[in-house]
Amino acid sequence: MVALIQILARLAALACTLALVCVGPGTFGGIPPEMFVFKNVVPLGNMTTPDGWRATQVIISLNRMTQAGPISVVCRIEVGVPEINYRGSVTDRMAQVAAAAASDEAARVALSSPSLFSAEMCNLFRREMELRLSNAIPGATVTDFLRDGLPRATFP
Repeated sequence: MVALIQILARLAALACTLALVCVGPGTFGGIPPEMFVFKNVVPLGNMTTPDGWRATQVIISLNRMTQAGPISVVCRIEVGVPEINYRGSVTDRMAQVAAAAASDEAARVALSSPSLFSAEMCNLFRREMELRLSNAIPGATVTDFLRDGLPRATFP
């Protein structure tokens, strides 16, 4: 029985390594910035509405190993960023790197929270990600899917 538990623990660690987003005995992050492919949804220079807005959608699987077994929660996020804010221009690369870093930090917070239902974990993940992303890029938002026709990626 002890040998079986050790084998299961090793398999769990391997599964977490392959999933790249885990909290447990080992913490991994690593959603690549390239997963966030932004598309212009409000052109810059449009005088009738706030202008210069890009967005993307990602379906992220948050995975955690518990004593009861693996838990996987799938969260849909739409990330929106201004093209220009009071700090200046926001490049695609800047938005991608900031979104990836914010999602990794938010995943750690959401996954370390005691037993939440899936919807609660996704809401916490979105709030935490938006908090971190808007610190890096003022005006950025993180929500559930709002728009049709945006680039959509799945991770992992």
